[in-house]
Amino acid sequence: MDNDLSESAEEDEEDIVPIVEPEKYIYEEYGFTPEQWNSVAIMNELLSITQEIRKFKDSRLFLEEEYNKLLYNYKQSRIGADTLQHSLDMLDALEEYKMLNEKRARLEYLCEQNRAKALKQSMPNPMSLIATAQTDNLVKTASSLLFMAVDSKNGYDNYIDSLELQYLRNEWELDD
Repeated sequence: MDNDLSESAEEDEEDIVPIVEPEKYIYEEYGFTPEQWNSVAIMNELLSITQEIRKFKDSRLFLEEEYNKLLYNYKQSRIGADTLQHSLDMLDALEEYKMLNEKRARLEYLCEQNRAKALKQSMPNPMSLIATAQTDNLVKTASSLLFMAVDSKNGYDNYIDSLELQYLRNEWELDD
């Protein structure tokens, strides 16, 4: 029975073994406990992740990898409560960035669909083209077709301009 207690005490001690194994337990040289040493290591990792997020915040793959690394690679019992809270805050921030990227992708998809719709709507009605082409006056036909083309182009440009303005506003709302 005493043997079981000593084994469980050894297991508890092993649970506090540093995540980052310094050579010859250098943390003792600086007066740190294994938990404090792990907290310092994780805080450094969080700082590194923060700098990387600034570079790659639009990369879904990067955000997903970092999120999973933070979620699954660290044992909560090996770090202090403050460090754990910082890790949870970082997980929340990564989740917000992932959701923001998802919203941005949806917004981009809607914008592309609207562009296609604008192009389709800017095409003149085939019946009016046929009616215009059936007139006997060649100059009148050419001027009507030119008018339709210019009108279609202007309608398309105006719709795209308003679409891009709306897209820009939606992007600003996401960034705020």
